Amino acid sequence: MGGSRCEAANRSGQPPQDCATDPGGFIAQAQQQAGATIAKCTTFGGLPGCATAGTAAGTTACVQALLAPLAPAFTGVAYP
Repeated sequence: MGGSRCEAANRSGQPPQDCATDPGGFIAQAQQQAGATIAKCTTFGGLPGCATAGTAAGTTACVQALLAPLAPAFTGVAYP
C-alpha cells in the first residue's frame, strides 16, 4: 500500500520520489509490527527455516531477511 501511495504522488505532479527507498516509512512500520508479533510468540516452530534462531530477535531478523528480497515488488515499477 505504501508503494502505491508513493507512485500516486509521483503521478500527481509532485516532485518524484524513489518509492523503493520507503519514503513514507511503510516498510519500516511493517517490520516493526512483524517484530512485535514475533516477540509475543512462545515458540517459533511454525516458521520453517527461522525456528532454529531460538529467540524473538533472531527469528525477527530471519523473517526480515527472507522477506527483504520481496519488498521491491511491493513498491511497484520505478517512476519514469
